[in-house]
Amino acid sequence: MTNYLDQIEEILSFGKYSPNTIQSYKTYTAPFLDYCSSTLHKDPAEVSPAQIRAFITQLQTERNLCDNSTNHALSEIRFLYEAVLGLPWNAKQIPLRRQTFHLPFIPTPDIVENFLSSIQDLKKKAMVSLMYSAGLRISEVCTLKCAHIEHSNSRIYVAPSKNNRDRYTILSADVYRILCAYWRDLPASMRTRDWLFTQQHSVDKPIYPQFIQSFLFKQEEALHWPHRLTCHSFRHAFATHSYQNGMDLETLSRLLGHASTNTTRYYVHLAMLSMEQIKSPMDGMEVL
Repeated sequence: MTNYLDQIEEILSFGKYSPNTIQSYKTYTAPFLDYCSSTLHKDPAEVSPAQIRAFITQLQTERNLCDNSTNHALSEIRFLYEAVLGLPWNAKQIPLRRQTFHLPFIPTPDIVENFLSSIQDLKKKAMVSLMYSAGLRISEVCTLKCAHIEHSNSRIYVAPSKNNRDRYTILSADVYRILCAYWRDLPASMRTRDWLFTQQHSVDKPIYPQFIQSFLFKQEEALHWPHRLTCHSFRHAFATHSYQNGMDLETLSRLLGHASTNTTRYYVHLAMLSMEQIKSPMDGMEVL
């Protein structure tokens, strides 16, 4: 099993995939290989499509996977067969799940303002503010370095992450003040480090995304709000609110780090869901 996982890592590393992507390819492949070995007592090359379907069904039940996550599992196992084992994948016998797509929750500017105002801890306030003000992914916030904050140019350098592209995005004046307050609040011994946000007991390592993800959940509970916010909600909100405020699609695409404006058009679609300024053709008719 280890050899197969090592081969997956070697192939993806050759393709210059990020460490996070490489690790994610093992999320479902590792338990599948264990299932082949401990339950079926077979090499994966000997496993039938019916047995693969049985594993996926078991996995979906045990982990309560949504259809999207189930398809991720299928894609990982397919990569194992095609890239590592060199075997064909029968997509007719092992089809992807048909998905139900749900629109993401996009917090309004008022919700964002109220949420940010409720955060007392400067570290957490700074991290959430960066996601919203600059459209950063949580992984990008966690791996920001002190040198990436370019106050003189009012910009933030974002190192290559998804799509292996680096970029610049906006540094809000208000967020810079929050960052300065956060920095001043740190003990002097904590200021001589590379990463902007570090782990609590190790200034040599960047903070984990789970730190802020779990905070969002707890803060919603403290505010007696329904659980709707995720880290990506603030990136969605940055894109949607920026477009509604008049930012052009090309600029928005560059700030978000999208490989194509086609991806950014998704946010335009979300922005159009704000119906306040759209008139129905029935408005103005005298039918009563």
